[in-house]
Amino acid sequence: MIKMTENTQIKLFGFRISNASAVIVFFLVLILLVDHFYEFYYFFFSISFLVEEFQQWIVQPFSLRQFMWWVTFLSPLALMLLGFYILIKCFRARKLDRKAEDIDKRWFGLKLNRISVIVLGIISIIRIVSILTSLLSQLDRLLYGPPVPPTFYSLTVVRIVGRLILVLVCTYTLLVCIRANSSLKSNI
Repeated sequence: MIKMTENTQIKLFGFRISNASAVIVFFLVLILLVDHFYEFYYFFFSISFLVEEFQQWIVQPFSLRQFMWWVTFLSPLALMLLGFYILIKCFRARKLDRKAEDIDKRWFGLKLNRISVIVLGIISIIRIVSILTSLLSQLDRLLYGPPVPPTFYSLTVVRIVGRLILVLVCTYTLLVCIRANSSLKSNI
């Protein structure tokens, strides 16, 4: 699926992408994985329910409802595995361009250029604003909403923790982009 080429590009699902594009793909997949953290949490802590449902599926005849339940239940696992695979392969792109060892132009070891700095900065700002508004609505619903079952509280707390981690990652990315942008301007 993903192969390294001789030049400074990687092959991602048949498309050749440069180091700057690999940085952007890495960031988008990282955001996606952290944003769906609560779904992975739900998946891994409901394995006993999965075993019970599997036993019922073996005994009962096949139905479309059960098939759709399995698809929706296993989709977070498929998303997580694909996301980690892409993260690992894009992270290998940092080995491609070792000429510029300027630490101001690196983000998680990946080299930043003008395009990747602009794209990552814009995405970070948008994500920070949207996550903070989402956090406020979740806190409002948790504190002042009607009484709910305890599982709702635990899932909401996990969502809030995942969103806070995402805010930290986006803030770190924005700060690195600001530093890299000033470093790129000084080189001109």
